[in-house]
Amino acid sequence: MAGAPLHSTWQACLTTHPLLQSSSFIDSGRHCIAQNDGDFFVWKNEEKQLCFINLKRLQSYVQSGGKDPGSLEDYQVLSCSQLPQFTVLQLKFSPSGQFVALLGRRQIMIVQLPSNRGHKGLYGDGRSDVSCKSFQLAERFLSSSGHLDLLQFHWHPGSVSETHVLMLTSDNIIRLCSFSQPQKTMQTYAIAPGSTSYHDTGKSSVYDTTRAISMAGTETVVDFDLLPGSALGTQPVESQNLSCHVFALMDSGDVYMLQSTLPASSSLPSSSRPQVHGPLRMQPAAEDNYGADSCSMCCLNSQPPALILASAEGRVFHCLIMCDDDDGEEQDEAAHGTTHWPIRPSFNEPTLYVFEGVALSLEADSADEDRSSQDAGEVAPVRLALHRLDNATDKYLCTHGSGVHSVVLPWLRQMSRFCVPDGEEAKSVEIDEINLQQECQVEHLVSSRPFKHSPSCPLASFCAVCHPFLGNTLVCVTENGACSTVDLRRSTATVASATGAESTEKGGRALAAKSQAPSSEFAQEVEKMLSERGAMPILRLSCAPHEMTPKMGADILRSATDAFRDRHFPIMRKVAAFIAKRAKVLENQKKHQQRETSAILHDFEDMQTAQTDIDDRARALLKAQEDLTTRLHAVFHTLEFRVPVRSIAEDKLAENLQSLSQELKKTQQQLDAARRKSDYHSGQAPRKKATELSGQHQENIRVILKQEADDIEQLVDQVKQLSVQASS
Repeated sequence: MAGAPLHSTWQACLTTHPLLQSSSFIDSGRHCIAQNDGDFFVWKNEEKQLCFINLKRLQSYVQSGGKDPGSLEDYQVLSCSQLPQFTVLQLKFSPSGQFVALLGRRQIMIVQLPSNRGHKGLYGDGRSDVSCKSFQLAERFLSSSGHLDLLQFHWHPGSVSETHVLMLTSDNIIRLCSFSQPQKTMQTYAIAPGSTSYHDTGKSSVYDTTRAISMAGTETVVDFDLLPGSALGTQPVESQNLSCHVFALMDSGDVYMLQSTLPASSSLPSSSRPQVHGPLRMQPAAEDNYGADSCSMCCLNSQPPALILASAEGRVFHCLIMCDDDDGEEQDEAAHGTTHWPIRPSFNEPTLYVFEGVALSLEADSADEDRSSQDAGEVAPVRLALHRLDNATDKYLCTHGSGVHSVVLPWLRQMSRFCVPDGEEAKSVEIDEINLQQECQVEHLVSSRPFKHSPSCPLASFCAVCHPFLGNTLVCVTENGACSTVDLRRSTATVASATGAESTEKGGRALAAKSQAPSSEFAQEVEKMLSERGAMPILRLSCAPHEMTPKMGADILRSATDAFRDRHFPIMRKVAAFIAKRAKVLENQKKHQQRETSAILHDFEDMQTAQTDIDDRARALLKAQEDLTTRLHAVFHTLEFRVPVRSIAEDKLAENLQSLSQELKKTQQQLDAARRKSDYHSGQAPRKKATELSGQHQENIRVILKQEADDIEQLVDQVKQLSVQASS
């Protein structure tokens, strides 16, 4: 293991993993892959094994610099307690990843994954082989009905325990099944002419509606998808958690809506009959109903919800699901006593507003496709399949026999931010800020058929890894066993991501970026125009590169050259024209700024001259003010001297003199008393024994008496001065 190669990304580790490079994987044919929260699963049909690879462990290996080489080869085998006796075509995980459904053409196997995760994120105690409980769902019904095929399978979003599923079969019936009774059907929704539209197997009798959805006899249900009960806000809050909206697509392009509500207990039947609505109105209306050969649909749980419809001709329509406020039509029908199927609900029926349509290029060489279609006269129908991503409500994937397309809806992201209720999202937008003219971004990620006449190498399986730690990556496996990865972020990279990265800069760089805002906006606009070029898809051919004929190589080189010329050169000319226009504007601004600068310099010189004059005048005024102040003081002194009545200040001065005179008298009396006392003691001195004082005491007494004499002299001088001032 010391010689294991060091990879720079977990994608490179995955494509070179021993499990995907083994001969049993490459030579055994079709395999199924899936991911769930950073866990990668591979179903090997020949060995009937479900293999598990921890992608987060591969990422940790890359970030640590290859400190744990064993993580490059480790994987677990999850053995089923009951092996499926059919070819698994698809893996579908429950929302929490507790269950995984193994889907075949006419069988369904449910595998319950171990709930405990041990060392290094492995299941159980980390053993290489872990046993899992598995059981077949609706085995008796699907086995006994040999003519029925399983068309679609979804987990019921209203099931808290994730033990309820909905499946569509080729008899135009959607069935609700529960794991508590895997061999029975809880509810049945028939969408076919002449058949019952609802069955509840929990009751003794079967409830039949007036009639099924009135459609042409050749119409069939080709796909269905789900939205949570709270997506449209058409049900009470207490029942939204157990319900969901089921949208069914007919091959004619009509869309019908069901409301499936789970019973409060799996042993109890549903208390209400579900309602079937449709065909839903589509605005604006079209004669061909937006494609007469629909094949797939996808619901995006945004606000408002979006419905994606795909046709076999390669066209995709983006619709918004909105409820109308006008119920006059239903009231008029009720007034005339007429009733039409389907029965209208108590709330207004949703309407599909077609926002835009996109024609996908199913081959990498669109020019070659156009020439071939002109020669052939028509385009053969292609089966398209739409897939939504786990962590995104404004993007989805479209797969077909020739590869994978990625579609991003920037206008839906802005509209979702506008429609979010107040208080739920800080960054809201106004209605005038929504750029409805911004078209969707389509990118051809993987192409397995570069030309219409070239042999195809279809995808056996794929999965989109959307994880905060791992990023967004598309993992594809072709029928010849080749595994490849594509970074999904390249299809969603916009100018906003660049500005978001710049906003994290601190200090001087942030200040400099702020000062250069106009130039950064210009650079962002140029980058946005250049980002419209897109990228060439990854080619996956049916033959090895060394087996290509010179003609195939020349065709691929010619198509790449034509694509480069057709896609890049017009954008380059557009960018050049934009830069030239901006340069002309900047040149005009430069001339204007030069004129403004000259005028400002002239005004600055005038202001300097005016400032000198103002300084001289200010100094002269200051000197005049000082002279006036001196004259005013003299005038006030003269006026006060000539006033016969004492002023308030003089009254206060007289009071102070009187208080000082009284203090002086008291001090004089105390001094006389001290002298008399001293004379008395001096006369009594011979009669008494003289007290001998030390030299230090005598010196202290002499200093104190001197200080008191000085204080008395100062008081006398102050009294004399005050008397002189009072007399003047």
